[in-house]
Amino acid sequence: MSRRRVSRLAWDTYIRQFHTERPGITEAVLNRCHRNGQTPYEWLTDTMKRDSTVIDLACGSAPTRRHLAPNWVGVDASADELAAAGPETAGRVVAGDLTRLPFRDGGFDQAVCSMALMVIDPLHTALAEIRRVLRPGAEVRILLPTSSPLNVADRCRYGRLSVALGTSRLFPPTTLNDAAEERLRQQGLTLLGDERARFAYRIESADDADLLIGSLYLPELPEQRIAVAHQVATRWLGNELGVPLRRIIATVAPS
Repeated sequence: MSRRRVSRLAWDTYIRQFHTERPGITEAVLNRCHRNGQTPYEWLTDTMKRDSTVIDLACGSAPTRRHLAPNWVGVDASADELAAAGPETAGRVVAGDLTRLPFRDGGFDQAVCSMALMVIDPLHTALAEIRRVLRPGAEVRILLPTSSPLNVADRCRYGRLSVALGTSRLFPPTTLNDAAEERLRQQGLTLLGDERARFAYRIESADDADLLIGSLYLPELPEQRIAVAHQVATRWLGNELGVPLRRIIATVAPS
């Protein structure tokens, strides 16, 4: 269901409950997705410097840490997500809101933000905070759901899910979908790259189907519709579903 049909209070409550009940579910899905031998997290962090300080914004269960250690720090508003990150992140994760980051100005050389900006409101405040905690010339990489590229089979399967759920919007919208370069520029960020790629999620079992449906943000949808969507996805055993993702790379403009 479109976020725009849900009040901000209801949306915020839903997001908190979602991450309390299903910590790490997005990471579980994306770690099962592959393209050219890479997961989305490997694509997001590819060629990033490993010897500089990096902040993972809305880090969830810390899926990027192993790609960016040792100078990695994570921040997330959900205590349950941070708990799911495991004991190995002790001292490396901090509770905090992306619109009010608990860090000093210009303290990081790089930043990543995976599958979070589409659920953060207001977006411009979050982007301003990202800009604030990065030094001039620092790089930020953002991973977001998008609508392409997909093949014909993908589109048919997403169409069946939309019918089952009664909504054509399976992912929350973000204002970065339109005029990303201008929106970043307004917050002191310069766009360096904007790519889209299809990752394959293989459905080998009913658990894989359930994980996929459970990872979708579906506020205010009747349980019977979600149950039907589970049944639809279970029919795809032995097949794959394309997961279209977008990687935005930007740099902090000089002061």
